[in-house]
Amino acid sequence: MKEDIFEGQLTGKRYANFVWPSILMMVVLSLYYTIDTIFVANFVGEEGLAAINIAYPLQGLMWGFAVMLAAGSSALVGIEMGKGRRKEADEKFSFVCVFSVVLGFGFSLLGIAFLTPIVNFLGATEVLTADCHTFLGMFLWGCPFAFLGVIFE
Repeated sequence: MKEDIFEGQLTGKRYANFVWPSILMMVVLSLYYTIDTIFVANFVGEEGLAAINIAYPLQGLMWGFAVMLAAGSSALVGIEMGKGRRKEADEKFSFVCVFSVVLGFGFSLLGIAFLTPIVNFLGATEVLTADCHTFLGMFLWGCPFAFLGVIFE
């Protein structure tokens, strides 16, 4: 028989079971940024490191939208599953997957179309503009896949 996760007293062990996946995700994401920074600093140099630091706010905005979409959609799908309506839950999940890819492409296209004003707004100097364009250009093409990846987490 399955244990009802909402019954009984909340203990430290039960709480840890709820939060460890989120903590692990944040650690992995932090490692991604740290490793990215180490490689860029060692192989590209100071200008490359400065360029990715200028680009981080745009990355944070993208991740924020993706996580917001994932959190909201998981609640909606969970409600449908809790009501025993598997077909409606599947339909909502399918819609969210398609919507996340469309939103990711929209984010990519807007970012690429306005890349120069965005880079200038974020504070890139003439020396850093080319590196910022390179880094953000590659990053922006991956947004649809990143959005979908966050949905599947």
